[in-house]
Amino acid sequence: MTRWLSLGLCLARLLEIWESLKDYMDYSVTNSKDASQKKKETYFVKILNNKTFFLKVLFLSDIIGKLNETNTKLQSQHTYIGKIRNYIEYCFNSILQRICASVELEVSFEDMLSLNFEDSAIQQQWFLDTENFIQKISNIIDIRFKDLALETEQKEFDKFAKEYLSKLLNLLKQYMPFKNSLIKVVDFIELNDKYSILEKKVEDFNTYLGIFDKEEFKSVYKELLSYKDIIKKYGDEGLQINFEMWNKIRKSQNYPCLVKIAEIIFTLPTSSADV
Repeated sequence: MTRWLSLGLCLARLLEIWESLKDYMDYSVTNSKDASQKKKETYFVKILNNKTFFLKVLFLSDIIGKLNETNTKLQSQHTYIGKIRNYIEYCFNSILQRICASVELEVSFEDMLSLNFEDSAIQQQWFLDTENFIQKISNIIDIRFKDLALETEQKEFDKFAKEYLSKLLNLLKQYMPFKNSLIKVVDFIELNDKYSILEKKVEDFNTYLGIFDKEEFKSVYKELLSYKDIIKKYGDEGLQINFEMWNKIRKSQNYPCLVKIAEIIFTLPTSSADV
């Protein structure tokens, strides 16, 4: 993760000083007397003035910025396990959004994870064509992508971006804990689901961790619904469904079963700990 964060900062800094680098290399070439050194500097002048190369760096900076944002959240001491699933799914979707038609993103996330994005047939179905892809990233990343006016420039960039993103998406599926059982069973603690789905998730959570026996479990769902209704009614007064909320439950002792769940939440791994 540290390498990703460093790379993101390096790319951002490179883009920030790009024009200054061009000026410096132009000056250096003009005043260089060493033939070998001048040849190297001329090469750098060439790539620094290459529009497509600049936009490739700009594109990579955007994508790696998304990864950095997620990595930073996962390493934060203020992150709790109930948020992890949302963070990693948002990261994956935000990257996929840059290259896919909006209609394809309506497919369930589980179905997305079954796709091989390096397969040409999947790319044909999911990925935007060159013109629409350039238009989309011009709108959501930087208007300067519209400078790719020539068809050859567009095709070169399109090939580069799709090869990079298809590989990256497959690697994210492999290394991010999308299918981690613990993460999957604790996402109910956000209390965002409909009652029927919430009940099933709570059952799965208890089955996985074995916190309550059958008699105790009868009270769990009742307490959850009661507390969820309180938040729904008084949400504008500051009750938020998050880490602080579960901390309030733990301290209040008003919901015995929820207190047990809260204690588990506070002992589950967060930050960069392995889930």
